[in-house]
Amino acid sequence: SQTLDLTTLLDPSGAALGPALAGQFTAVHIFVASNTDRNPAATGYTVFIDTYANSTTDMMLCAGYKFQPGTPDTSITITGSTSSGSALVAIATVWDNVDPTTPLDGVAAVNASSATTALPNPASITPTTTDAVFLFGAGNASTVGTSTISQSYMDWSVADSRDASFDVSGLVGYKAGAVASTPYDGAALTWSGTDSTTYSSASTVIVLKP
Repeated sequence: SQTLDLTTLLDPSGAALGPALAGQFTAVHIFVASNTDRNPAATGYTVFIDTYANSTTDMMLCAGYKFQPGTPDTSITITGSTSSGSALVAIATVWDNVDPTTPLDGVAAVNASSATTALPNPASITPTTTDAVFLFGAGNASTVGTSTISQSYMDWSVADSRDASFDVSGLVGYKAGAVASTPYDGAALTWSGTDSTTYSSASTVIVLKP
C-alpha cells in the first residue's frame, strides 16, 4: 500500500492550510497506468468510480469520498497490486460546507472511459441544487513519459504525472455555480502528449451540495 498525506494541505493559490479538520468532506482520485487491472482503492472511502479501460496501455481510475472523523485522518491509505512498470498519481481535495446528509446532491456520479484515446471527455451531469459545485477527475495512460492534462473551463484544477513503463497523468478540478436541473457538459480535456489508439483514458464528475 501507499499513503497520501493529509497534514500539509494547500489552498487553490498554493498557500499552506495545515491538516484536514474534523467534519471536512474529503475526495480522493487515484489514477493508475499499467498493462492489467491493478484494482486501486482508498481504504475507508465510499467509491463513486472504479473503472478500468483495457487497452495496450491500460487506465484505472478509482475515486471516493468520506467526511473526516472527530480525530481527522493524517493520511489516506491506497491499496492495489503493484508493479515496477506501473505509474500512480493520487490527488486529494478537502472541502468545507458540504451537506453531510446528501453530499453528492442526490445525483449519481457520471463516469466515462475509452480504450482508444488519451483525451478524457467528462460526461454531462445535471445538478439538483443551485450553487452546487462540480468536481471533475480525469486521467490517461500512455507511454510518452511525464505529460500534462489541462482544461479551460474549470475555476481551478491541479494536474500531476508519473513516468514508468506505463505512464499516467491525472487532473482534478472544480467549477462552481451550478444551476438546478440544468445539465453541465464540460468539453474534452487537452493533453501535452501525442494521442494514440493504444492509449486509454477515464473521467468522472460529481456534484457537491452546499
